[in-house]
Amino acid sequence: MRKQPGSPPPQVTPKRDDTIITQVREYELITPLFGGGVTPNEADPVTPIRGTEIRGHLRFWWRACRGGKAEFNGDLAKMKKAEGELWGTAAKKDDKKSSDSQPEDKKAVQISVSTTNASRADLNSLPSYAAFPLQPLNNADREKAVRSNVSFQLTISFPANQQKEVEAALWAWETFGGIGARTRRGFGALRCISVEENNQAKTALLSEANLAKAQQWIVDNAKKHVTDGPWPGGVSHLTKNLIEGTHFKLVSFQSNEPIVVWNSLIESLKKFRQKLHPSIRQNARHPGRSEWPEPSAIRQLTNQSHPDHRNPIPNPAINKFPRASFGLPIIFHFKDNGDPVDTTLQGAEHERLASPLILRPLTCRDGKVVGLALILDHPKTLPGGFVLLKKGNPTPQPVNATLTPDEAKRIPLLNGQTDILRAFLDYLTTH
Repeated sequence: MRKQPGSPPPQVTPKRDDTIITQVREYELITPLFGGGVTPNEADPVTPIRGTEIRGHLRFWWRACRGGKAEFNGDLAKMKKAEGELWGTAAKKDDKKSSDSQPEDKKAVQISVSTTNASRADLNSLPSYAAFPLQPLNNADREKAVRSNVSFQLTISFPANQQKEVEAALWAWETFGGIGARTRRGFGALRCISVEENNQAKTALLSEANLAKAQQWIVDNAKKHVTDGPWPGGVSHLTKNLIEGTHFKLVSFQSNEPIVVWNSLIESLKKFRQKLHPSIRQNARHPGRSEWPEPSAIRQLTNQSHPDHRNPIPNPAINKFPRASFGLPIIFHFKDNGDPVDTTLQGAEHERLASPLILRPLTCRDGKVVGLALILDHPKTLPGGFVLLKKGNPTPQPVNATLTPDEAKRIPLLNGQTDILRAFLDYLTTH
């Protein structure tokens, strides 16, 4: 018989690795999740929140905050090298692996996700102007596309010497971003409920309730997390010295319901982009003509017009396309006989241009909800410029999107402001 030990074995405490930080973050979505699954325009029924998707969002916001580091000196290759070392290396063109192809143990940042809740969304609560991709879908596919009451837990581990880099991306993602598709129009807006770091509770980063304090909170965090530049060409980013009213706007809509605030923001955008000319008589059948110059510009450039629309707005015509600032492509649809066929505004070399305008509700510390509008610093021109494509005619027609000060004064909505997105921030203040 084996002899029993005279005393119990000593207690062994695992050695703590102070070089690695592990955070557990609890989130809820304050607006519905749109898409985000493997199939486009469909929320995955099993894993509506995926770690690879979160990593992609964090990569974007890391570039938006940290891509202007002095050591990069505006060099895109240097920025991408640092990005790959932190978040993983994207697959090459001929690589059959996923776009997040680097083995997990080779990435500085480790991510895992568990979804705790998700349910079907009330489609009637969605602002239709933000949810236009749902319009051609049947009811069954619409229900597959959207999820509400989504909550999840994110576990993220990273080297301690990279904490500044990772937390900058997390702050920007939580404040300005979201999860899933169409986050720039408010879908999948995040609220961080709690943060635990190496088994110790931390205070979740939420702005103060008072509107002025919330504005200052955003300004202070931008100074903390955003680099000075220069930035690589073509990289949309935040500005270190964010100025309220110039780069962002917080608006109180007298409601603490995120969906109500979200709908109010999107309705403001709709009214701004579809503003009707005040001098044109309106009725139910003929709601009026746009105050913007693009419809008349297309009529002038194609030499096609309904008889009632031959006089341009503004008059004389401004053959410019300023609403390109909101993102591309834009499809102009004319309803009256004699008017042009559907015409698309897009980039000459790049069909799509992501909107630099972000709209979403933001939950403050005491549960108050404000509307947030943010303008990312972005390229003002596209390689090759802008073109019009007329349906049935493959020949692109070059056009201009930049207004002169005199032209901006002739569009009442702009009050002389040539920066269309800045004009929208002004509009939010007065409407």
